[in-house]
Amino acid sequence: VRRRPEVAVGHGKGHVHPGDVGGVAPVFVVGPVMDPHALLAASGQARDLFAAAALWPADGDVWPAAEARHLYLQASRAMPRDALVDWAMLMKACGKVDECNRQDLLGSLLSADPDNAEVHLLAFDDALARHDDKMADSQWRAAAAAPFYRSHFPEFGRLLLQSTDGMPLPPLPSALAKAQGALLGLGRDATPEDINEMMTMGVVHALAMPAFKPLLDRCPADSANLGPERRDECVAVLGKLAADDAMLIVPLAALSRLIPLLGNSPQARPWRERLRDVAWAYEKGMPLTLPASGGPMSPGEYTRWWLAEGELPALREVLRRNGAPVAPPPDWLPSRPRQRQLITGPGAAGGAVAR
Repeated sequence: VRRRPEVAVGHGKGHVHPGDVGGVAPVFVVGPVMDPHALLAASGQARDLFAAAALWPADGDVWPAAEARHLYLQASRAMPRDALVDWAMLMKACGKVDECNRQDLLGSLLSADPDNAEVHLLAFDDALARHDDKMADSQWRAAAAAPFYRSHFPEFGRLLLQSTDGMPLPPLPSALAKAQGALLGLGRDATPEDINEMMTMGVVHALAMPAFKPLLDRCPADSANLGPERRDECVAVLGKLAADDAMLIVPLAALSRLIPLLGNSPQARPWRERLRDVAWAYEKGMPLTLPASGGPMSPGEYTRWWLAEGELPALREVLRRNGAPVAPPPDWLPSRPRQRQLITGPGAAGGAVAR
């Protein structure tokens, strides 16, 4: 159901029904001002066009709305090309925009960021999906040789948050402000800026996560099934991902393969300790980011810290502010059996965790 412009609502400005006070989705009404998505798109710049599309409200049950699909297409064609927009189109929009050209986007991204293993892994996944084994092998070797792995996800999140910062917003009804303040664990009434921030973060978190299956299929935990060249490539790729601080899912997935591949070698020891460190931050820090925790860092502040510094540094800051150790005690092990096994398995003795 389309709403009149004077009562338009959407992802960036709330997406609710007036009776949903205290419900799951924060919601509020945009007043009779110029549509905020139109304000973003008016610049014609690729990043503004993409942000406007990503934050555009659904058309009833249809998402993305026709307007958003048009803006996605404009963003993909805007000049000069923007590597972040090319990446975001591949991750979020290409399957929803008929005219989206994945090969063009990948080519542009590879040219703009050739030293980043993340980009080559995207091209590797795409080549496998197209059954182009020669291209997949080429991109896999490029990922192994790349100097670093850097996810574009934090930059994408900062783009959406910064796109809506400072926009003029109407006040919240008092009952809604009180209910949403309690729901978000703010210890005060929510402001329009709080709701805008949380709704924008919802769009950020809904972005497709990295596809690890092709990588993990190529690098099975049993190194007996790998030749020496493939094993070395796997160690090179997985090592770059295991060192990433931006999103904990990346090192956790990579370490699940890297540690078994390294086996009893001395090279495995620092990665076992890395797994202990990441698992500690996840187990002890993540619950403190939830509104119900009542901790000193609000969910919105945590997400901004994460997007600015990385998820691991953000969780360490959460632990610090709650008076908890930021690093695990020497004898601590994760609660998940598989992670415990990786840390205490063959080759662990004499490493970071002596048994």
